Amino acid sequence: MSFRHWRALISLLLFIACTYHIFTVVILGDEFAWTDNIIVVIFSFLGSGLGTKFGNAAIGAALGGGIGNTMSDVLGALIDSSMGASWVPGIIYGCLVPLLLIAPLQLLTEYLTNRRSRRTIL
Repeated sequence: MSFRHWRALISLLLFIACTYHIFTVVILGDEFAWTDNIIVVIFSFLGSGLGTKFGNAAIGAALGGGIGNTMSDVLGALIDSSMGASWVPGIIYGCLVPLLLIAPLQLLTEYLTNRRSRRTIL
């Protein structure tokens, strides 16, 4: 990750740290929603940085967000007394299987983009 990415990540984490307590105190009972969204945002950001190294930040962000969503949903199941650990395998499966669509959707997007560009040349 470049210095610019690290600086942005540190700024994001400082913003989250400063506002997290304020909003959870003001909006009682909303702690998990904030935690869930923070995890997804951080993993999306990290994924886009990793994706940039491999040539596609959008795919990296989608994968990072999907993995972050998986982790935050598992955390929620473990915290929620009405769910528990027995839900974790189904949550992991349900969150990660849709990520398999990223590669075919990327190929379809590239195909349609190339097809349009060839049409404008002719």
